[in-house]
Amino acid sequence: MCQSTADMDEIIEVCGLEARGLTEGSSSPPVIETQENVHEFVGLVSVEEQRGETPGREDLTPDPLEMELNPSIEKTQDQKTFVRSPHQFIQMLLKLEESRSMQKQVKVLQKQQNQVLKEKIHLQSEHSKAEENAQRFREYEERRKEAMVHFQITLNEIEAQMEQHNSHNTKLRQENMELAEKLKKLIKQYELREEHTDNMFKHKELQQQLMDDKLQRTAELMRKVEEKQQREREFLLKNATESRHKCEMMKEQEHQLKQQLTLYMDKFEEFQTTLAKSNEVFTTFRQEMEKVS
Repeated sequence: MCQSTADMDEIIEVCGLEARGLTEGSSSPPVIETQENVHEFVGLVSVEEQRGETPGREDLTPDPLEMELNPSIEKTQDQKTFVRSPHQFIQMLLKLEESRSMQKQVKVLQKQQNQVLKEKIHLQSEHSKAEENAQRFREYEERRKEAMVHFQITLNEIEAQMEQHNSHNTKLRQENMELAEKLKKLIKQYELREEHTDNMFKHKELQQQLMDDKLQRTAELMRKVEEKQQREREFLLKNATESRHKCEMMKEQEHQLKQQLTLYMDKFEEFQTTLAKSNEVFTTFRQEMEKVS
């Protein structure tokens, strides 16, 4: 009996070390010295779990596994019973913490997916703007070509008129020559502008190609992220199923241990009764011996 008590105290101390930070969020383990302190610790954990005040869980959504475990903890607190296997209690706490960590990972992945979706929408918007700019540039190019054709026709007509009026005075010829020079300069300016416009159009095409490549890479990245999330969902679902199965097995073991404990307590009471009777017989015998002496 003493050896069992010593083993129980040692396990309780280990339980306190494993459960540190769950109730106070500190780096020091809570002091759990007796079974009464363990009752208080279990009650504190169950109350904080019910109120959602467990440190480090303010931004987490309720865990289905945790919601399934809470009724068992509450039932244990209401009945003021103590988990006779602290090792099983530690395993339950570790499984609970593992489930919370998995939910945090799912939230991080969801945030990454939302960020990728935002980037995709932004790139699609930039792609649409680039297409509109390209369309406006093509329309401007058509109008410029029409103006050049019209200008060339006008220039040809002017040159024809200059040839027809070759007999005009020198002043008029000089003015026509100056006008032709101006027109040539204007044509040169148009050619330079056309070259600049072609360069701009090539630059826009290059930007459009870069945007298309970036959009394709983003789509590929998003596909990989979705595949990774699907694999992790399957992994988390499998772990949750295994944890639920283990929890049911632990509940069954707890029930069996309680039955064994009840049987041992009945036997202990019988032993106490027998011991009391033996003490009475011994006392009576000693009194008789004293009377005889």
